[in-house]
Amino acid sequence: MNKARPNLTREAFKNLRQIGSLVESSPYLSKKLLKGIDFSKPVHIVELGGGNGAVTRSILNAISPNSRVSTVEIHPEFVKHLRSIEDNRLEVLNECISKNQSIAEQSVDAVISCLPIANFDTAKKKELLTKVKSLLKPAGQFRQFQYSLLDYGQVKASFGNMQLDYCLFNIPPAFVYKSINL
Repeated sequence: MNKARPNLTREAFKNLRQIGSLVESSPYLSKKLLKGIDFSKPVHIVELGGGNGAVTRSILNAISPNSRVSTVEIHPEFVKHLRSIEDNRLEVLNECISKNQSIAEQSVDAVISCLPIANFDTAKKKELLTKVKSLLKPAGQFRQFQYSLLDYGQVKASFGNMQLDYCLFNIPPAFVYKSINL
């Protein structure tokens, strides 16, 4: 049963540092995050920070019937909502990705991060990026969006290659980092 989405703005006012935005990601931002991923074959996508499901739904609409999505979310209201999405390709994990043991190393085709990494300290960012690299298959793709270029250098240093895109049609507009695990 698909229930109404939790109010992202209300949840953000309770803890903006954890939520990262007052407004959900736009369909245009979702499209930029997914562009370039080959969805014609079965894939395993990990979404970090599923939130109220705006990007999750876009991923589910793009993937093939034999694909799967593992959404990692720690906020209780969002976990409850994500678990109400009726799609057998979706697995909702209520845990921090750095503590995750259930996603096998080098088993993931793409990681799409909606985490507010600008709010993380340097050590936590490094830990996150190391974990993402360990999950990705060779040539697996990493996507991260941010509202500024604050962490572009650290993400680029972790992956070695980076494409930068921009989504004007989002509130606020967002930069999209795209990398391939080499």
